[in-house]
Amino acid sequence: MIHGHLCRCYKKETGMTITEYLANLRCTEASRLLKESAYPIEEIAAYVGYLDNNYFVKVPFPLSFKTKSRQYALSRLIQIDFILSEEF
Repeated sequence: MIHGHLCRCYKKETGMTITEYLANLRCTEASRLLKESAYPIEEIAAYVGYLDNNYFVKVPFPLSFKTKSRQYALSRLIQIDFILSEEF
């Protein structure tokens, strides 16, 4: 009973469920790590709390960022390569 009440109050106040908030928080941190680190997607997924890499790659990332984590990481690598090639 208390759990349900907490969930309803949280959604009423924030406009999102606790699950949606956690998924967004995890994907925000994953996005930061994909931008700023060279860690493989599998390690980033585990670090932000997704032990099933396949689930992370296919489900939560697209819901929050409208793209898959692997596509996002590859686009970042292409941007970095382009910037580095312009500098040299």
